[in-house]
Amino acid sequence: MISFLSGSGGVGKSGIALNLGGIYARQGKKVLLIDLNMGLRTLDLLMGDEVLATTNIMDVLSGKIKLLEAAIPHQDCEDLQLLSASWTKDASCIEDEAFKELIKEAREHYDYIFLDLPVGSMTLLKMAINASDFSLIVSTITQTGIRNADKIYSIFREHRIQEVGIIFNMVRQDLIKRGVYPSLEEVSERFPINVWGIIPFEDTLNIAMEQGTLIRADSKKMSARALKNISRRLEGEEIPFINLNKNSLLFLKW
Repeated sequence: MISFLSGSGGVGKSGIALNLGGIYARQGKKVLLIDLNMGLRTLDLLMGDEVLATTNIMDVLSGKIKLLEAAIPHQDCEDLQLLSASWTKDASCIEDEAFKELIKEAREHYDYIFLDLPVGSMTLLKMAINASDFSLIVSTITQTGIRNADKIYSIFREHRIQEVGIIFNMVRQDLIKRGVYPSLEEVSERFPINVWGIIPFEDTLNIAMEQGTLIRADSKKMSARALKNISRRLEGEEIPFINLNKNSLLFLKW
């Protein structure tokens, strides 16, 4: 089970979780996305399943409905399923023991469980981190992005949790060349977390999410290739990073 976190909104965390789940589901694995953005759910929209999202996580936690009845499949891939967040309840309504029981049941039925966590809810964040096998912080390489990501990472440092990595999203090579952003090598050396992915700024992810579709399995876009490489690293493969400047390989720590 993997938690997806960010220190601020708008960094593409939900889209990355969704499309990584889609990569695994297309390989025949059963994947459950749990949207924990209580009151501000988004994954049902990104999946194009907002009409079908008539039940949510609170219905399962309260015992009103079973998990497998509440989970809705992606329109293009039935093995990718979503347990939606609640529109009306906030994160304080999720009790620790009930959440643990939900995760226990989910592990019995799914190969991968992805938790899409909200920004700002420290109680829910700690609950999810403790239940997860691994966590991924999604950030941009802007000054504010790095600072906010480091704030999230401080929770892992405080509790001495080492099962965490970072994905840098929406990386613009043109702004790196102009010196607006630091180079990826500089960020990698400066940031105290292993880098698990570098995703360039492209329209591919945004278009797919707006249309409620997944990135095409045969896409040659660099962002699609970067996501596929992340999925392979998570399964234990040693995959070098794509050099966004030369479209070749870049070796960073991970």
